[in-house]
Amino acid sequence: MKKELSRTLRIIAVLTFSLCLFQTVAVAVDYAHELKVKKMTFAWKIQQQKLYVKLTAPTTGWVAIGFNPTYRMQDANFVLGYVKDGNVKVADHFGVRPKEHINDTAMKGSNNITDVSGSETGK
Repeated sequence: MKKELSRTLRIIAVLTFSLCLFQTVAVAVDYAHELKVKKMTFAWKIQQQKLYVKLTAPTTGWVAIGFNPTYRMQDANFVLGYVKDGNVKVADHFGVRPKEHINDTAMKGSNNITDVSGSETGK
C-alpha cells in the first residue's frame, strides 16, 4: 500500500507542470483518490494531463501540500492556499532548503496553478 501510494505521488509530482487546482461548491468534482492525514484531506484526480486537487482541513489559515522532497522541504513542489473573507489565495512554491520554500516566480519559474476556487465554512 505504501509503495503504491509513493508511486502515485511520484506520478502526481511529474504532472504538476500542468497543475490545475480546482474546488468549487457549484460544480461537483469526483476525485479518484483521497488521502487523510490526521484532520487534513487531500483528494485528487488526473484528467487530460491536468491534476485536479482538493485540500481540506479544520483551519482558518493556510493549507498546503508538497510533492517529492529530497530532504524535508528541499526540492519539493508546493501548493499553498487559504480563503479569507471569500477571497481565495493560492501560491506555487518550491523548496529551496530543508526548512524554506519560495514562490516559483521569484526563481524565474512559472505559476502553474489555474482554475482556482475555494471556500471556508464555520471557524
